[in-house]
Amino acid sequence: MLLKSKKLYKKGIYFTRKPLKSYHSKTSKHILKARKMYKVETIDATKELSLKTGCSIPALAKIINKGEGAYFSSGSRPNQNAQSWGKARLASALTAGKAGAIDFNILMEGCKPGSKGYKNALLAKKKYHHGKRKAPKVKFSI
Repeated sequence: MLLKSKKLYKKGIYFTRKPLKSYHSKTSKHILKARKMYKVETIDATKELSLKTGCSIPALAKIINKGEGAYFSSGSRPNQNAQSWGKARLASALTAGKAGAIDFNILMEGCKPGSKGYKNALLAKKKYHHGKRKAPKVKFSI
């Protein structure tokens, strides 16, 4: 089903994979951390989250869309959907996670300087740089 989803995505067709009955899902650690940090019930591109983070609603929505695109173009854990991936990516970006380093340009344009979201983006950039890989790529020749 995963291969089917990736193949259809390349054709511009979005296919949501079926949930597994045997898998018990849990809330993302990024979502839990963001709820605690910003004292909000839902992590979404809402006015409440926008006010607490200091980031614009369009910037928050853009990060969610990137997360949804990542779901359709790559693998995922069972019982996940595009919306849950998008919200987890937003939560990770706002709590100085690796997504904050990857989506750094969106946060820099969409957040007020000195706001909590802006400061966490700077922390993520400092810690993860561009967030692409853990170790530098090395070529071996034998």
